[in-house]
Amino acid sequence: MEDFRETNFKKIQQLLDKCVAHEYGMKTNALALKREYLTEAQMNDYIRQEIFNVTENLVSLCQKNRALHNIRFDILMPDCLWESGFFENLSFDERKKYISFQCSSFDMDKYLQSSTCYDE
Repeated sequence: MEDFRETNFKKIQQLLDKCVAHEYGMKTNALALKREYLTEAQMNDYIRQEIFNVTENLVSLCQKNRALHNIRFDILMPDCLWESGFFENLSFDERKKYISFQCSSFDMDKYLQSSTCYDE
């Protein structure tokens, strides 16, 4: 019998995958559009700056969230939230939050309008 925690994490994983795919598509489309207007030198500078900014954000997130620090090695694994050490690295309160999260309450349209609407 499948653990209810595992079931919920797999549902959360599906939502996460959809959100990541959406954000990736948005960034890819924006980059393609910028490529049409920037010179090669400008594009190289832009990409270098974007890499720096994203790296800074990722480092900050990993420093603040122990669970994210470890999952970065397992992100390509299917069901990485459950199969990696993500759950074990959550604090007690974080575990309760993930276990009790109602996936059916997630509004994709609301997320698409504002990707930070579910941030705390």
